[in-house]
Parts: sequence; structure tokens; C-alpha cells
Amino acid sequence: MESKNLLILLNDQHNKKMLGCYGHPLVQTPNLDRLAARGTRFSNAYTASPLCVSARASIATGRYVHETGCWDNAIAYDGSPASWGHRLQQAGRNCVSIGKLHYRYEEDPTGFDEQIIPMHIADGVGDLMGSIRPDLPVRYQSRKYAENVKVGTSPYIDYDRDIATRATDWLHARADNDNGSPWVLFVSFIAPHFPLTVPKEYFDLYPLDKIDMPKPADIAYQESHPWWKAFLNCNIFDRYFRDDEHRKMAIACYLGLCTFTDENIGKVLNALNDSGLAEDTRVVFSSDHGDNMGARGIWGKSTMHEESAGVPMIIAGPDIPENKVVSTPVTHLDLFPTVVEGANLTKLPEDADLPGRSLIDIANSPDDPDRVAFSEYHGAASVSGVFMIRKGRYKYIHYTSFPPELFDLETDPEENQNLGENPDFAEIIGEFRAILENIADPETVDARAKQDQAALVAKHGGVQEILHRGGLSGTPVPGGESTRLSFNLENMMTTSKRVAFVTGGGTGIGQSAALELQKTGHNVVIIGRRMEPLQETIDMGLKEGPEMLAITADVGNPEQIRAAFARTLEVFGRLDVLFNNAGVGAPRIPMEELKLEDWKRAVDINLTGAFICVQEAIKIMKSQSPKGGRIINNGSVSAHSPRPDTVAYTTTKHAMTGMTKSIALDGRSHDISCSQIDIGNADTPLGERFKHGVPQANGEMMVEDVMDASNCGKAVAYIAGLPKGANVLFMTIMATNMPFVGRG
Repeated sequence: MESKNLLILLNDQHNKKMLGCYGHPLVQTPNLDRLAARGTRFSNAYTASPLCVSARASIATGRYVHETGCWDNAIAYDGSPASWGHRLQQAGRNCVSIGKLHYRYEEDPTGFDEQIIPMHIADGVGDLMGSIRPDLPVRYQSRKYAENVKVGTSPYIDYDRDIATRATDWLHARADNDNGSPWVLFVSFIAPHFPLTVPKEYFDLYPLDKIDMPKPADIAYQESHPWWKAFLNCNIFDRYFRDDEHRKMAIACYLGLCTFTDENIGKVLNALNDSGLAEDTRVVFSSDHGDNMGARGIWGKSTMHEESAGVPMIIAGPDIPENKVVSTPVTHLDLFPTVVEGANLTKLPEDADLPGRSLIDIANSPDDPDRVAFSEYHGAASVSGVFMIRKGRYKYIHYTSFPPELFDLETDPEENQNLGENPDFAEIIGEFRAILENIADPETVDARAKQDQAALVAKHGGVQEILHRGGLSGTPVPGGESTRLSFNLENMMTTSKRVAFVTGGGTGIGQSAALELQKTGHNVVIIGRRMEPLQETIDMGLKEGPEMLAITADVGNPEQIRAAFARTLEVFGRLDVLFNNAGVGAPRIPMEELKLEDWKRAVDINLTGAFICVQEAIKIMKSQSPKGGRIINNGSVSAHSPRPDTVAYTTTKHAMTGMTKSIALDGRSHDISCSQIDIGNADTPLGERFKHGVPQANGEMMVEDVMDASNCGKAVAYIAGLPKGANVLFMTIMATNMPFVGRG
């Protein structure tokens, strides 16, 4: 075959379903669609591993992850084993990279004559938290995925634009100084990899009312499968989304980033044409892996579902069929022989055992659906190694030490029906297990990966030191600020053990209590009628350690309250503290003038709503293990000494005292204690009137002292922190000089 130039275009974390040429109904990727139309598109392409570093080492070397030993995002390619770049250098061919490589160091001999603005793993060590296996730490950096869903720009946006500029400049310069010798240019963008922050012009292309929600999770299955349960308790991306609107916005931002990266790729392809190099250049496009994009409640990569393990793969140029779709399964390992064949290099003996086959050859051959595609994963959140075999209509997923999965992609392309435990498919599962064992022994590979990772963890000071150092939220751009998020280890160790639920958590006393409970090691669920103030509470909270989950719910709506408690149990698995705080007043008018609907509203929210919260909390607390918990009711000094014209408020708060005593009595057999905190004159938005004058029993108006609301939060946290055998049944906390004692 005649030697030609080769332009390899790679991007990062691109779900193959989200390209126009792969059938997505909304996404705009015109440049890649045109590339597919003038070349060959592979409909069943897979990553070597759904993880950046591991996949990129296999792309370079044409070898499986268990051969490279690049198990995770902390063990990166260092130049061994040999890459296709080394083969080009040995033949005297020019080989240059621009953009993200994700190898260990720029100085390592990885096969490039020149690396232009390369991105490598952070500090040469990368994501050490991902090497902590099988005792998986919770990856609290997951919160950044949801927090950064927004319209705007990021260092990655600027980096990709720079990559596009450098690539177009390189092509024009090469055309001006062409010596006739074929070259290989590897251009690697980072979008649509998170952060899901996208410029407005791209976000506006995807209105939220046009975005479909992703397929839902099978929570019962995920909870029953030990591998999945461990994975989702470690990678906790979905917990940080406020609601489905937030999730839709994430998808819209991702689609915008797909269009953004397509535009940058278009600039490079235009430069290839404008420079006159296109006729003598083959182009390959792919991605290192995909992104689940919320499917099954999963975000990011790391799984063997099509959204994550599948990748786009397109080849175009001389000797490549046009407008062809090939169903033969292919993988990243096919890129090494593609480079070698495209450069017309002699295949060396040491490469004879490479499992890949040239994409040029596959594109020009009849479809072979029975060709085997193989992928494996040993990175963050995996309690054991995962292996995938795709052959024909079936995909087999092997979870080492746990039950496998089998999907019929012909009848079930969305992988909704797991056939892994169906006895009718036992023979097929046995066949696929044999194919897997012919490639690698899963138990041996799993043990070797964990051994290497344990040695790396020990080298860097052990688990505790790595957790103190913190986890990465993406890799910093060249010369950019660190993306490492430090954690408070004490908080991390208590998190997921104690969970608090606060009603009215967006303002005032509820906000103060939520913040103090989080500081004392509780995961905190806050509810309120509007998301904006709840988000303000989250923004004021800790950026590490215990989590805070916001749920919009009206205490006066029983169904919303029940759903909020169900969500709490779904996310955190238990409930230790309920702070019944939400409440409303009524118009301050003589009681004979009070409208019945105003009376009912106060009763519905202050009393009935609080009671429903108590019911739901007790249901959880009495059935969990260890059982028990603590309910704290926000009463009021008005329960003991009312203010003028407050009959509705005073009555409900007085009734709260009776509820508190009943809970304390009936909860004993379930280890459930109950307290009431009666608060007077906290400086909150509702208490602003105290500073301007309020009616007294003698008919006068008087300014009253107030106290900082944080004192109330600390009092709630104090009660919540008492040992199980101790309780404060009633507490009064008030501004020292307020006229309560002797009022009236």
C-alpha cells in the first residue's frame, strides 16, 4: 500500500450515540458527519478501557491494558512497551502530537518527535485515589461534575481552542515546507470531557424542552449486585443534581460541547484542505471512551455500557471506501496496525502478537460480526476488575467474583434486559467466558492490578495520606491551576454514617441548623419550596466531606414530603436526625377577623406537615440498622407565652409540645428520642420586625433584642450530637434581653 500522511483526531469522553452520523436526533456535528460521508464509519467500535489513561496507553501500544499495566489514571504510559510512534521514528517518519496525551511525563520517550502543548497526568502521579482498591473511598470530587453544569467558559475551552489553532498552523507550515516525506499528526482535544461548562452560543442550540431524560436506573438491581452497589457508593455524581431540570441542563451542556469540539475539528479539517494536503492524507477520528450521560443514573465513564465503552470511529481518505458503515467490531487496538499499514512500514517480529487489525483493511473487507472486541476496567470505583466481550449480537460483561451480565444488542440495543441470570442463556455465557479466558484469566489479572495499585499507594504514603491529599476533578491544563480537591479526613470517615433531614433549610434557622449539622459530620438533606435559597445553603456549606442534598418540597404537600424521605433513603440509606423546622405565621389581626383558610394553612404546615415528617422519619428509623434516631421539633417561646394577635401560630406551637412528648414516649421502644427547641428572637428574615418594634401585651410597640441565628443551629447540632442514652426534652434559646420572662 502506498504510504500516505495520517491525521489522527481524538477527543475525550465522547458518547458515540451523540453524533449526527451515529443517529442522534438533536446534536449538531456537521464536520464529523461530512467526514463519515466521505469515508467509513464503524458502528461497533469500543474503547480498550473506559478510562482516559488506560485507553490512551492501549491506543499508543496496540496492547491490552493487562499487557501495558496502565491500570488506572495514576499509572500512565512511560514509553514501554513500544508505541506506533516508536515504529515511525525507527523508519525516519515525522511524528508530532498536539494536545492531550495523558502519559506520565513529557520527558518520557513515548514516540513523538515533538509534543506541542501536551497534557499529561497531574504532577506525574495523577488520580491516586483511583488506585485505592478494593476498599473504595467515596469520591467526593464527584460533586464538581454537577456544580460545573453551567453556561460560560473554562480552562478546557481555552485549551481546545489553542489546540485547534496550533494544529491549523502546523498543517499550513508543513505544506509550505513539504519535503515529500509522509508524516503523522496526532491532534487530541479534551471536549466534551467535563466540566460541563459551555459557551452560550453552543448551549442555546439545545433548549431544555427538547432534551429527553436518560433511561432510568434499575435501583433494585444495582442494590442487589455487589459490584454495582460498591461502584455507586463510590462514584456519587447523581446525588449532586438538584432535580431533573438540572440533569437536562447537564445533557444540553454536553451536547453543546460536542458541537464545540466538532467545530474545532472542522477548523483542522479545513486547514488540511486549504493547505493542499488532503489528497495525500488519511484521517482517523475516535474518542478515548464515552460518557454515560445519566443513563441508569450513571454519569461519567468507567462502565461497559454502550454509552461508556462504545466510541465513535471514522476513517477517511485515500484507499478508504466512501459513505460506508462497517458493523465489524473494532477497538482502539486496531489503531497501531492502521498506522503501520498506512505508513507502509514493515511489521516487526516483536509486533507479531499484537491483537489488532488495520482499520484500512477492515474498511475494505466484508463485515465480520463474529470478530471479538475486548475491553477491561480496573480503575476508580471498581471493587474488582471488569471485562467485556462483544461478539455477534451479544455483549458479555464479566465482574470478577460477582455475577456477569449478558445483553442481546440486536433485540435490546439499549441494554435494558440483562440475560446474565437467565438459564436459557447459560451455554452462551459459557462460550463467552471461554473467549475471555483465552485472552486473559480475570482472577489473575484482577489480583495483579490490585497488587500494583497497592504498591503505588504505599509508595505515596498510604491510604490516609492520599485521602488527606485529596482527589482530582479532571486534569489541569498545561500551566494551569491544580484541580485537586482536598478533603477533611475526619469528616470523610463520619460521612455516610449519620444523616440529617432539615425542613425549611433555605433560610434562617433551618439554614443555620443545616450548616452546623454538616460541620459536625452529618450528611444533610434540606427541603424547601424553592431551589434558589436551598442552593444558597449548599454554596455556604462545606466543599469537602459530608454532603448536602437539596430537594424542593412543600411541607404542606404530603406526597412531596413522602417523596423527599424516599429520596433520602435512596441516596443515603438511613436517617439519624429530623429537624422539624418549617413553619408559617398568619395575619396579625384580632382572632375574630382571622380567615379560616389562614388558620388552616398554619395548622397544615406547622402541625400536620410536621406530623407527616415525623411519620416518615419514624418509619425509616425503626427499620434501619442500627435502628433509632433523634427528632428535634422547632417550637417557640410563643407556645408558653403568646404575642398579641397570633392565635394560629401560638396554637400550633403549643400543640407541637404535645407532639414532642408523644414522640418521646412512643419512640422509646425504637430507640427514637425527641426534643423540642423553643426559640425566641433569632435574627432571621422573619425576625427582622423585632428590630423595628413589635406589639406588646400592654398595647405598646417596642424594639426587642435579637440573637444571631447561628446560635440556634449550634443548639440543634448539640442535641443531635448527644449519645443515644441522653436527651434534652425541652430547650429554650433566646436573645438574653428579650422580654419573654414576665411577658404580659
